[in-house]
Amino acid sequence: MLKIIFALCLVVFNQSAYSNGSSFSSSYSLSEEDSLSRVRFFVGGVRSHQEDFKSELYPFLNFNYRTIGDYWLQEPVSVRWFMEGGVNFLAFFLPSAYAKLGPEIKLMNNFYLFSSLGLFFGYFFSPFIVPFGGTGFNYVYPISKSISLEMETGIHLPIIFVSELFLFPYITIGIAFN
Repeated sequence: MLKIIFALCLVVFNQSAYSNGSSFSSSYSLSEEDSLSRVRFFVGGVRSHQEDFKSELYPFLNFNYRTIGDYWLQEPVSVRWFMEGGVNFLAFFLPSAYAKLGPEIKLMNNFYLFSSLGLFFGYFFSPFIVPFGGTGFNYVYPISKSISLEMETGIHLPIIFVSELFLFPYITIGIAFN
C-alpha cells in the first residue's frame, strides 16, 4: 500500500514538473550547488515486518541534515556520496538518533536511488546502538532555489545476529531547506 501511495505521488509531481504550463514551482530545477546540503523535516510512517510483531503503520517525525558530495562518476550513471544524521520521534517511544552514509545514484531529473550503512542510537529500557543497512528512493521537487518538497521511501534492515529477520519499510514526505 505504501508503494502505491508513493508511486501515485510521483506521477502527480512529475506531471506538474514537466507540464508546459507556466507555474511558479516548475520553473526551478535542482542545480548541484543548491542540493549539496540541506536541512529536512519529514512526517511519515514505518512498519515492522516480523512474525511475532504486530505489523501496523507507526507514524513518526524526522529532522535531519543531509550533505552530498560532488559526482565521482558521471557516465553511464551519475553517482555521488551522501551523509545524513538525524533524530526520529516515533509514536510512543523516546526520540532516537541515527547517522548513515552511502552512494546515491541519479536515475532521472530529481529522482534518486540510494543505499546506506549506518548506526541507530535508541533507548528502550536501556540505551542501545544497532548497525543497519538500507536502500530507497528519493524524489526532490524544487519549490524555489532554497526550498524543496521531498518524498522518500525505503527499507532498513538491522545488521545484528538474531534468530528472526526484522524489516522496516518506511515512507516520508517533507520539506527541505538548502
